[in-house]
Amino acid sequence: MLEDFTKKQTVRAGRLRKGLLKTPVAGSAYKKAEGLGLKMGFANLMYSYTWLFRMTAFRHDSFKERLAEKEFTLLMKDKEGASQRWFCFSGGKIRTMAQKGPEPDFSLIWKTIPAGCKIMADMAMGKPKVLKNAIIDGNLLLAGDAAMVAWFLETNNQMAKLNRKRAKPKSRMV
Repeated sequence: MLEDFTKKQTVRAGRLRKGLLKTPVAGSAYKKAEGLGLKMGFANLMYSYTWLFRMTAFRHDSFKERLAEKEFTLLMKDKEGASQRWFCFSGGKIRTMAQKGPEPDFSLIWKTIPAGCKIMADMAMGKPKVLKNAIIDGNLLLAGDAAMVAWFLETNNQMAKLNRKRAKPKSRMV
């Protein structure tokens, strides 16, 4: 019985994607799958943020020293609380967990999941001052110790600068 229902909803979602159905039904499998996919993508981006820090510290000793300067806990989540991740920075190492972690020193709260996905992807690409622009635009809210937030934003900018791809000089033909 349950398998038949799931199969019907899957077929309906496929028809909806192909444009064979004109209007989606509220609560359809397509909408649920779309929301779940976005939430999973956001969770994966938050997890990959840890690896971005780790790989930058592995490649650049100056960045590793920068991370060893402070010990703090960061909570990153969306405004509705649908997806969240704790990051613990200690001795230049980073631990992360999806379940409830220790009390955060400060929090990064994304206005919406799509905005968080776009901004985190831009951070991974090494675009400068992405977090600062997100704060100005209202897509990112900050809560907690202001000095720690300022230090973290500067560290993030340093990471973006180190990971930015440099343009190769064009060869001149004589």
